[in-house]
Amino acid sequence: MTAVKHAFTELPTIDIRDLAGDDLARRQAVADAIGRAAREVGFFYITGHGIDPALIAASARRRSRSSPCRWRRR
Repeated sequence: MTAVKHAFTELPTIDIRDLAGDDLARRQAVADAIGRAAREVGFFYITGHGIDPALIAASARRRSRSSPCRWRRR
């Protein structure tokens, strides 16, 4: 199987909240969207995951403070 890469101007955003539901058609639609984005673009944003935005921001701050560039400057 050959992956088809298309030119894109933005990353796809996929709402994954239906993955936790009972509706198999909706779960399949999310899975299809993830598969398509992974094959065609290679990356995607997810929403509807339930992770607190403050936790995500704090994690990003910790990662930026511990970047390899900073290690070399110590």
